[in-house]
Amino acid sequence: MNALKTYRRDIDGLRAIAVLPVVLFHSGVPGFSGGFVGVDVFFVISGFVITSLLQGDVRAGRFSILRFYNRRIRRIFPALFLLLAVVTAAALAWLTPLDLKRYGQSLASTAVFASNIFFFLKSGYFDTASIEKPLLHTWSLAVEEQFYIVWPIALWAMHKLRGGRWLLPLTLLGLAVSFGLCVWQTGQNATAAFYLPHTRFWELLLGAVLAMRPLTVKPRWLKEALAALGLGLIAFAVVTFNDNTAFPGLAAAAPCVGTFLLLAANQDGDTAVARLLSLRPLVFIGLVSYSFYLWHWPVLVFARYVAPTPPSVWVLLTLMAGAFIMAVISWRFVERPFRQGAALPGAQARSLVGGGLAIALALAVALPMHFTNGLPGRVPPSVLAAESASLDRGPGSADCGPPGTARAGPGCRIGVAGERYSVILWGDSHADAFAPAVDAAAKAAGVSGWRVTRSACAPLIGAWRAGRGEEGRAACPAFNAAALKMIADSDIDTVVLDARWPLLAEASRYGDEEGSKPWLADARDQTQSFANNRRVLGEGLRRTIAEIHRLKGPKVRIVLVGPVPELGFDAPRCLALARMFHRSEARCRAIPQADFERRSAYSADLLRAVAAEDPNTTIFWPSAATCVAGRCVTEKDGVILYRDDDHLTAPGARLIGARLTLR
Repeated sequence: MNALKTYRRDIDGLRAIAVLPVVLFHSGVPGFSGGFVGVDVFFVISGFVITSLLQGDVRAGRFSILRFYNRRIRRIFPALFLLLAVVTAAALAWLTPLDLKRYGQSLASTAVFASNIFFFLKSGYFDTASIEKPLLHTWSLAVEEQFYIVWPIALWAMHKLRGGRWLLPLTLLGLAVSFGLCVWQTGQNATAAFYLPHTRFWELLLGAVLAMRPLTVKPRWLKEALAALGLGLIAFAVVTFNDNTAFPGLAAAAPCVGTFLLLAANQDGDTAVARLLSLRPLVFIGLVSYSFYLWHWPVLVFARYVAPTPPSVWVLLTLMAGAFIMAVISWRFVERPFRQGAALPGAQARSLVGGGLAIALALAVALPMHFTNGLPGRVPPSVLAAESASLDRGPGSADCGPPGTARAGPGCRIGVAGERYSVILWGDSHADAFAPAVDAAAKAAGVSGWRVTRSACAPLIGAWRAGRGEEGRAACPAFNAAALKMIADSDIDTVVLDARWPLLAEASRYGDEEGSKPWLADARDQTQSFANNRRVLGEGLRRTIAEIHRLKGPKVRIVLVGPVPELGFDAPRCLALARMFHRSEARCRAIPQADFERRSAYSADLLRAVAAEDPNTTIFWPSAATCVAGRCVTEKDGVILYRDDDHLTAPGARLIGARLTLR
């Protein structure tokens, strides 16, 4: 039977329940910290509705893959490519070259419905914040379209297999496998689980299962209870989930099961919740929800991009009202006319040709943005000068192993040429950023050395950054063990240890920096508690120093590099935008020294305490060169010191490290 025999107003109302939390979450409205689960609600609805329509076609003997894609193109393409045209015009006018290059890459991936994979691959340690990506929200469209590349044919084939007897079992098997992968992948790499299709397909399949086997819920009180429970599960996720929730994982079951229950219990439209969802305002919002979802995010991104200070929630909500008006216009004059023309003669051919041309045109516009590095001729040279600091790194890549290993390379060498290494720089990406300073100091001392650095791997024996997949329990201890082996096997007499100490001590990001909160684990206590960080940091650092002395004796020199002031904003970007929009650069050039000292108080005291315990351990303080008269500067002697919000540029490292001596 077809689970979707007639139009259900409650489903459009449910779409409103999906899109509104997303918009309010993105606008920063309190109480909607888990509003991102609206996308999961959309996935379940989509799986239910599309599978219901496909089943009707298959059972009636009129299934055609071209007919299906004709409907999908007319449903998705017109509003999407209108949006891409408008957003691209805004990007050409407002984005800096580096951002326009990234935008061109995202435009190309969006046009071919692969933006989820693109944003996953670009979600690395040094990537830009999500609020600077106008097309980030298209990842969910990509997941859906990837599902609908395989699902129609799979559904048709399962119907043909032994009269359809394996249809439901095979679908449930696929759902279980995808859900299991989702839970596992979230624990290994939550970013991959969030973006990649194999960990999201179960949500669409959950709706598909209901379409295949509609539930007849009786008695009436049970229907009312299940509908209320379904709405409650979605509300629970919207209100209680936040950026600390391990998501999607098991947590995604709450909004997805809630949606499943609502679709099942409300199929006759006679529950109190169904009547609520069928109210005219909610139904109308649901009708325009696709266009509203498309328009809201770029409006927010550009509002935050061009504003000198972050817009207030009230300003953002006003802009969302404008985005809703744009959505209504798009729905009325773009979405509806194209969808209504699906059955006209020749519509299928026009859809396929038009869709292909739209993709080709988007690629033709996007590729020059990438290959010209963002059409730099659009902007003043001062903007280019500021942006160049974002790319101004040392010769390494934050990923160096000892000599002779797979991760070793010419850029890992520091100091003078030679095979007798007497200096090793050991640490995370902050150590990599500081490498030009150590390189200069080693050359001044006439010694040869090596850099052993890995992003997110601090030089802490017996401890590691947990929750980072490869950079977690397996990789970081192995990385640190390799560093110790090099110390043991070489003539090392000076060890420079560097890491982003305040991040680890405070277990929190700083300012407008995005990313997961870093918690430290050790072999003794792997409890996922940020309260352990300070203890684990201190014990791990002391174990590292003790192990170095055990290997090389008490006279080996150890240099601890103190905290580099964290800014709370991306310095080159701040300067580039100030110059792009002709506004004051004052807030980009310094932060209050008191803010830095508060942020780094514990980690600085820890370094002092550790150094006091060992006569051959000293501390080099980068802040001594940048923090003067109550201000910690981002630019000195004409040199931009930072390439983002906390990593030094190569010239900045050399300037700050000019006082460093290794002899």
